[in-house]
Amino acid sequence: MCDFITITLLKANSDTIMETLPKDLICFVTNNKSITAHIQPDHISYGILANCQCSCGLFHPADPEGEEREKEALIRKYKKKGWPEHKIQRAISEHEASISMKNKTYGFREDLLAWFISAAHSLKGNVSILIHFGDLDRDVFDVQQDNIKLDAFPFYQETFPQDTLVKINI
Repeated sequence: MCDFITITLLKANSDTIMETLPKDLICFVTNNKSITAHIQPDHISYGILANCQCSCGLFHPADPEGEEREKEALIRKYKKKGWPEHKIQRAISEHEASISMKNKTYGFREDLLAWFISAAHSLKGNVSILIHFGDLDRDVFDVQQDNIKLDAFPFYQETFPQDTLVKINI
């Protein structure tokens, strides 16, 4: 099973916008009934693929539980070594600081995020995005809907919800 990213936009402008998709990505018109039931008749939906197969690698959700598990594992490790509490806390703080210095790879791939923002500007907000894990052609699933402002999208995208058609408003 794979992740699939779908974008919906105005049919009238779709060819022009889709031609500007980052070069290593391809798109195809998708007619998943779960998605098309939630879009306006003058809109069209496209699946966006990497490596001609799926959208895996184009989006990475934040994993706060994974970070917490890692922190707990480090605490257990240091306690097992007999470290005092103040030394453990200092080591954990240093570990967290080193992680925050690295670029976290949460959310959409940078060039795709920039493209979504550009498309939303070009189409004056007539853009929606959905991420689905499974088979985009055959799956029937409950689609939720959400609206966000374009300026909030870079932050929102880090925890982008699955199976939610998110309309980006200008």
